[in-house]
Amino acid sequence: LGLVKQLFRVIPVRLLRLHSFRDRLLATLNLEIQHFRQIFREILQARKTILLATILVTVTLYCNKYVMAYVIARALDQAVPFGIFFGLQIIQYVLIYFAPTPGASGLAEISSSWLMNPLMSAQVLVYYAVVWRFFTTFLGAFLGGFIFFLDLRSWVKKPASVKKDKDIVESQLLASRVENGKPNRRA
Repeated sequence: LGLVKQLFRVIPVRLLRLHSFRDRLLATLNLEIQHFRQIFREILQARKTILLATILVTVTLYCNKYVMAYVIARALDQAVPFGIFFGLQIIQYVLIYFAPTPGASGLAEISSSWLMNPLMSAQVLVYYAVVWRFFTTFLGAFLGGFIFFLDLRSWVKKPASVKKDKDIVESQLLASRVENGKPNRRA
């Protein structure tokens, strides 16, 4: 919050409207920070097991990503040292998270080839980068998209009984309108 306040002090604010925007933004940020502090304290005090489980699941997820790259390199018959390779993967993922391109497209493959160049032969680097990116990113995205569309299809499809019930209700409504002498507005 202090950084945002300093930023607003450096930027010349001349319009009254921008003053009110600044005040609203700072108030909102302050409220959100207070809310975060409150929730985080609650987690630290009352839900230590949930916090520990979350940390363990996150570490497992990232170790899986880092080990996947090592397994791919070994499958391509490259003798790479595990510790150095694991460390380079951590550096690479930090670079990817701050990539200016959507999904780190291009940067992930280039950084992978650049970082692994001292450890792997140049002939294998392109294959490694493509296979690594496929297994760590694209495969999960494809499977997630497939499952999403299957789930979406189940939401769109209505059971026949629901359609039949809807037809019965519409026909009863039409019959009651005819009995009451009201014209059919759908026609």
